[in-house]
Amino acid sequence: MSSPFICEGDNGRWQPHYSSMGGDLASSAISNAYYPKANRGLGLVLQSTLVTTRARMADTLMKEFVLRKLAPGPKF
Repeated sequence: MSSPFICEGDNGRWQPHYSSMGGDLASSAISNAYYPKANRGLGLVLQSTLVTTRARMADTLMKEFVLRKLAPGPKF
């Protein structure tokens, strides 16, 4: 569940997952431009960012616990 926030870097150390956090925030800010002026604002950007981050967390859980049981990989 922490994958949207931390990741393993090229050096093997755990570090902030800037691309995930920044990408969620940027996509939410860009989608904010499509709303009428009366409905735009920081609240909408933050709400969209949280929804996207929650979806990423749910996706990680599905991959880890559900899909692995349905389609197991090679046995070693």
